[in-house]
Amino acid sequence: MKQLLIIILCTAFAYAAVAQELYDTTRTKNRSELTTAAYFKKARNQKTTAIIIGASGLAVGTIGMFTGLKGFAKDWDSDPEHNGDSQYNTGTALMIIGGAMLVTAIPFEIAGKHNEKKATLMLGTQNTFQLQMKKTFAIGVAINF
Repeated sequence: MKQLLIIILCTAFAYAAVAQELYDTTRTKNRSELTTAAYFKKARNQKTTAIIIGASGLAVGTIGMFTGLKGFAKDWDSDPEHNGDSQYNTGTALMIIGGAMLVTAIPFEIAGKHNEKKATLMLGTQNTFQLQMKKTFAIGVAINF
């Protein structure tokens, strides 16, 4: 009787737990419901985020380098007795934070390029309009020697 009850419970559990998908995934080309314009916008936002984080990291790292070099110029003054924190330690911390921000910007840039590529591939399959980017005007001078 116990064996029959265990078999019935296992069968009921296996029936209730749907282990297979109910639809064919090979027929749906793209499950994502984002359009081409949405991918272009997402890519632009990710690239802008990467530029902001990268530039901030570069600025913080540069400030940390100059602060650390100022402490370095004072004969490796890593533990002054009466001045509190050392400028050398502060500069090192700022350089590490700036480097971490630069490394953090890399995945945003990669994701932006990936989404832009996906949007350009979708342009052939959808009738959508791409967002117009700002046009820039440049003047150059050529000097031939």
